[in-house]
Amino acid sequence: MCFYMSQDKAGYPGYLIESLLAQGPVTVVYSAIDLVSGLPCVIKTIRLDHPYEKQALGFLKNEIKVLETIKHAACPVLLKTNVENSPFFFVMEKIEGSTLRHELGRKFSFVPSVVIEISRQILSLLSILHGGGFTHGDIKPENILIEQSGKIKIVDFAFSSNVRLGDKLETNLMLGTPNYIAPELCSDVPAIALENDIYSLGVLIFEMLTGALPYPEGNISQTLLRHQSDPPSKLRQFLGHLNPKLVNAVVEMLSFNLADRPKAKNLLDTFVKFEIENMVSG
Repeated sequence: MCFYMSQDKAGYPGYLIESLLAQGPVTVVYSAIDLVSGLPCVIKTIRLDHPYEKQALGFLKNEIKVLETIKHAACPVLLKTNVENSPFFFVMEKIEGSTLRHELGRKFSFVPSVVIEISRQILSLLSILHGGGFTHGDIKPENILIEQSGKIKIVDFAFSSNVRLGDKLETNLMLGTPNYIAPELCSDVPAIALENDIYSLGVLIFEMLTGALPYPEGNISQTLLRHQSDPPSKLRQFLGHLNPKLVNAVVEMLSFNLADRPKAKNLLDTFVKFEIENMVSG
């Protein structure tokens, strides 16, 4: 049975809506079938009840800009866009796999070799994104899809900004997810920078290694305060049993000062070396 078919059939001609995949404060994501090719796909559109259509359309255009510009194995393939007439939407390939969040819930944590492999793939895309001046803007387990082959895809570029062009998101929403947000984004005047993604990835790597977040969970205000005030040096006690080089990389990624965080390209080189060391020692 097709969910929302009567509502969306006219809005998305040529596509059959199958089910609701995800829903956020701004957008809705559907699983669909391309009626011409018969192939599965994903449609992302603006929530009908969103009060600020212009702002919401800006998020959609952000994502489209990245998907049109960045060509990488970890980036979903964009198939069609419509930003001229409502309902605004775009269509991309459907990725068969599960989210990293699902896998963490199933396994709690990963062995270091798996963490290094996943991180290296994420950094491979981030190095290309950052090289083009783009941030991702919301690195977290829900936005990392793992295919059966072990390859990953990174989704949801709605919070992306091109810092090279001075792009600014016109929104009153928090620019990221509280448990993964960089300290400089917690203030009333957030500092959007490529290094925001490095911090978020540092949190993600810590979580993959330990099954826990680097800072205790609380309400949003408590979480943001901890990201701004809890010394990252405390993190070493939780990672002390691991390769010291890997621990150093994670702690540097979680530095309060964004200038002290490594660049994505340099981190990619580091994690490639970790993979080689694992293969040699294994």
